[in-house]
Amino acid sequence: MVILGSSSPTRAMMLERAGLEFEQRSPNFDEDTINEENPKTFAYLAAKGKMEASIKEFGPDKTIICADSLVGVGDLKLGKAKTEEEAREKLALQSGNEVYIVSCTLLHTPKLDLIDVSKTTYKFN
Repeated sequence: MVILGSSSPTRAMMLERAGLEFEQRSPNFDEDTINEENPKTFAYLAAKGKMEASIKEFGPDKTIICADSLVGVGDLKLGKAKTEEEAREKLALQSGNEVYIVSCTLLHTPKLDLIDVSKTTYKFN
C-alpha cells in the first residue's frame, strides 16, 4: 500500500486514475516556512520537507509519495490563492503571459528513493 503524503484532491485523483491502491495522509509540514526564491529549489525543498515529515510520522518502512508544484510568471511565484478574489488576481497575472509550472515528486520505499523535478512552460491566452 502506498501512502500519499498530501491533502491534494488532484494528486489523489491522479493515483486513482492510475489504478494505485493508496492511503491519503497529510504530514505535519508547513511549506510557508520555506524562504527560497528559485522555483525549482522551492518545489524541491517543499516536497522534501513533506517527505521527511511523512517518513517521521508514518515510518521509514512505508512506500510514500510526496510532491509540490509551483506556478509562476516571470520572476513572480504564484502561491495558492486563499480567496476567490486572490484566485482571480492570479489568473489575471497569467493572462497573455508565459507561465510555468515546476513540480517535484519524491518516492520513498524501504529500498530506494527517487526524485523527479520538471518544468512546463506555456502561453496563457
